[in-house]
Amino acid sequence: MNISRGETMQFHAIVRREGRYHNVEFVDAPGCQTFGEDEASAERMAQDAVEGWVEAHLVTGTALPAARPIRRRLPKGGWWLTITIPLKIAVRAALVTRRVQMGLSQSDMAVRLKVTRQAYQQLESPDANLRLDTLNRAFEALEVAPIISLVPRAPIARRPSRARHAS
Repeated sequence: MNISRGETMQFHAIVRREGRYHNVEFVDAPGCQTFGEDEASAERMAQDAVEGWVEAHLVTGTALPAARPIRRRLPKGGWWLTITIPLKIAVRAALVTRRVQMGLSQSDMAVRLKVTRQAYQQLESPDANLRLDTLNRAFEALEVAPIISLVPRAPIARRPSRARHAS
């Protein structure tokens, strides 16, 4: 997972063809794997799988694993796929991760924000609507400042095409 220095929350996966399926294994989301019948369906399934993996961390209130450098070699015929997490989920995951890193419970955060624990719990819920003023108060309580940056979307990583040579 990558979300430092104002970057988007992205997860990197290795895609490889096995038989008639394209298997997807996320290197920075332990246990998160999926597959698709073709490259496009594998990418859609990968997006759903990693979003669900992040949301499971939100529901349980656990921090996401720390980002680590990718030093894994690609298997023969494999290629990298990068999935970007939607802002609505990424912000909440960053809040939970920071809260846990600071050793704070949801009750502690509720006290800092002067709201009930249930109200704070909604802030971390993947289904609730975020209000910017509440989010800003949470950033203050977590002793962080958001970095807002609008950047062009990166092109979707695709499998390198194989050049065909004319004989």
